Amino acid sequence: IVVFYSAAIFLGLVFINCRARVLALASAASGSLLLTSAVSWCVTAKMAASHPSAQTGPWLNFFLLLVDNDAADVGVFADPKYDLNVHGHAWRRDRVIGLAFAAVLLMIGYKVQRKLMDRADAKEVSPLTEALLSEV
Repeated sequence: IVVFYSAAIFLGLVFINCRARVLALASAASGSLLLTSAVSWCVTAKMAASHPSAQTGPWLNFFLLLVDNDAADVGVFADPKYDLNVHGHAWRRDRVIGLAFAAVLLMIGYKVQRKLMDRADAKEVSPLTEALLSEV
């Protein structure tokens, strides 16, 4: 997954002529999902002994839970009694919490990247800092 993430960002930078804002959003989105799945995996591993419904597993299962609704149910609230029912559709509580956390991380990551891009743009286009007369 990490290799795929790095390769996708590299290809976006080198081969695909996409705008920096789209690339910033894509990297923030994929990074937030990777970080959220890692945090979920760690929290579940720590709480497995004290929380009877905690379902542990490989880290990949926690990542798949975030991106695929039909993935295996893992996490602290893996028991179906914790599912949220909205209009007859069951939403897994671990997935809802994970996606909410990922959305917050996405917004923070995108905002930080946009601030850095704006700062870099301001340094490039600053005619007032250049000398008006130069030595020949």
